[in-house]
Amino acid sequence: FVDENGLQGQDSPVIFDQKRQMYKTYPWWIAERNDMELINEALCGSTMALTKAYLADPENNDISYRQPFALERYKKVPLDADYILLQFGLNDMRNTYLGSIDDATNETFYGAFNVVLEYFLCNMPYAKIGTVISNSGLDRAYQQAIIDVSRKWGIPYLDLHGDNSVQATLKKGGMCEKAIELRCKAYQVTEKNMHPNLKAHELISTAYEAFLRRI
Repeated sequence: FVDENGLQGQDSPVIFDQKRQMYKTYPWWIAERNDMELINEALCGSTMALTKAYLADPENNDISYRQPFALERYKKVPLDADYILLQFGLNDMRNTYLGSIDDATNETFYGAFNVVLEYFLCNMPYAKIGTVISNSGLDRAYQQAIIDVSRKWGIPYLDLHGDNSVQATLKKGGMCEKAIELRCKAYQVTEKNMHPNLKAHELISTAYEAFLRRI
């Protein structure tokens, strides 16, 4: 992205907020509209669980590769947080083991969610916690895992993939190929870069905000 003044990346005030020191992704829009203090723990390429590579060969792979949230990062969430929103899966489905609902370690996707949610409920019993199912390319098994662990711990979830009340910005369940083509053309970064663009983040932030207000 290059703005009308030829600036890009963190030099462009159109896409980067110097005050908050973050890009204007969906949490930025929510925080700005509601005058909230925002703690952004999202990291590019991050997983919820430990990676397959580390588990297969721990001597030659760094445990912190892909910066697993359930390793230590979840304990950095402030204990006085009012709202906690967790969205994982797209990186996990390629790099972590799925596991099963009874797993209790951070070595699988199911288990890592169990570890994190139990910690939050023990240490932040009054925080409003929500999980999110991504709307583009997430394997059905990982979608179901998020639903399963959310129900297990009594946590509401926002299904961007399957909830027809949520505006489609990229790919959603049930969409025809033409609709997917048109939405991706409008709301992804480039033809080859399938991440959501500025317009997508601004639009979808309203769905996240409505969800947060409900919980």
